[in-house]
Amino acid sequence: MRKELPAKYYLSHFSELSDYLLKVCQPLLSSAQRERLAELHSLPEDELCLLVRFISRKTPFLDINSLRYEEINNICEVAFSLKAKGLLRQVQQDDFQALLHCLTKACLIELAERESLTTLPSKSAKKSLWVAHINQSVCVEHLNTQEYLSQYLTLSFQADIDYFLFLYFGKVGFSLAQFSMRDLGVMNTRSADAAYHAHFEQKAEAVSAFYYANALRELKNAPEDELVWRARQAAAQQLPKVDGQYAVTAHAKYLLTLARKLGPELSHFKTLLGMSEHPQACEMLIRHNYKQGEVELVREQLERILQGESDETLMIFAEDFYQRKFNQKRTSVLTDMLRKSQPAIQIDEAFKGQTEAGVIAYYKRHDIEAYHVENEIWLALFGLTFWQELFYHPKSIVANGFSRTPLALKENRFYSEFEEEIECRLANFTDTSVWMNWLLRQMSEHYGEPNRLFIWHDKMLDSIKILLSNLSIEDVKPVLRLMCSDFHMMKSGFPDLMIVDKKAGLRFEEIKALEIVLAEVS
Repeated sequence: MRKELPAKYYLSHFSELSDYLLKVCQPLLSSAQRERLAELHSLPEDELCLLVRFISRKTPFLDINSLRYEEINNICEVAFSLKAKGLLRQVQQDDFQALLHCLTKACLIELAERESLTTLPSKSAKKSLWVAHINQSVCVEHLNTQEYLSQYLTLSFQADIDYFLFLYFGKVGFSLAQFSMRDLGVMNTRSADAAYHAHFEQKAEAVSAFYYANALRELKNAPEDELVWRARQAAAQQLPKVDGQYAVTAHAKYLLTLARKLGPELSHFKTLLGMSEHPQACEMLIRHNYKQGEVELVREQLERILQGESDETLMIFAEDFYQRKFNQKRTSVLTDMLRKSQPAIQIDEAFKGQTEAGVIAYYKRHDIEAYHVENEIWLALFGLTFWQELFYHPKSIVANGFSRTPLALKENRFYSEFEEEIECRLANFTDTSVWMNWLLRQMSEHYGEPNRLFIWHDKMLDSIKILLSNLSIEDVKPVLRLMCSDFHMMKSGFPDLMIVDKKAGLRFEEIKALEIVLAEVS
């Protein structure tokens, strides 16, 4: 039976958000933001209800004459009271286009006719053409004096709301709707009784992360002229200071994405890639420089990577590229790997696009067991082995009920923080049965608890048991130790299949279909 939420359910959601902000994130708020939260909680209930309704809507501008909320009395009167208090406002020139996108095409046509605009698009034209025409032809200050659009209001502190939600969820693009999904049972969350922490330690770190997370998101639908402006701004080093690891990562990806969108024809292309610390930006810059004939510069860049402590993927690229371009090596690392691999096998055309399933069926016909495990088996083994340290130890807590990644994993310091516990846990596993009993216990006690490592299912221990039964557990422990030491690097990249051959024993295989190989080599 579908759950029903109480009439003013959203007030409890807003209260939960603001309590978290004031209790957990207070150092990350400005004095004005703390005062704003206090002001909101002092509002009469009808005013707070309408304000939270505004906060919860996806559409930023709402026509107060069209709002119908049975639990709120005299909506128009309440709205004008909030406007008088400076909490709601009318349209301004900078957000006029956003308002136009909120209107239906019929409303846009009516608006154009009211304003007696000339050379109108045809009524069958796309809405975007009507938006562009009206945006260029109408003065916002004039519209706000007209009764027709004066009833459209929006929050006057939207930037603060976006920041509050970012502090709570640790990402942009989330809303109070997540609380409703939780209460309706659509989304699983962790226990509300747990101790929580903020996603950020310092205010400057949080503000910087918020800026670059938003900047990166805005690139998705930015028009070309805006992309060019952003590129000039970045090249002139006019972007805000980068503070904290979150912002460092988002800033690097922002510059890389900007360069990709504008392409090598842009004058700032090389500058953007050179400023970005993303490994892919470094690789793109080296390839671009080589195409431009800057051979010695490329040699220096590659040697600098090989002599340093760069990202592993970047190191592999640098070594491969250096060997092929400067040591006359004719084949790539991928080609060498393929030549050393086992002979290609033929799979049925019915498995086109499902290569792993085709290989499993091939092995089955030859009386060999094969399982598609990839990263899943290792993440499940890692998560269940260290579940207590990951989710129940006081030093490794999640940010809040919606957070699924423990702080120690997020900051990649799990081993340094829990070395003694990790080594003690691994030492206790003296044989397969002891390890499997521990995993079964964790699965029985915590089945279904939200986490970002793996998806719970009743067969998840089957492949793990095969792994531990066919390999020496002393050979498996070092893999988990590596995952503990550098989870960011070791959480993915494992081979596709686990093969159990009665003659040759257990092995792992990476599967490459012919069309994939051709795409990677080209």
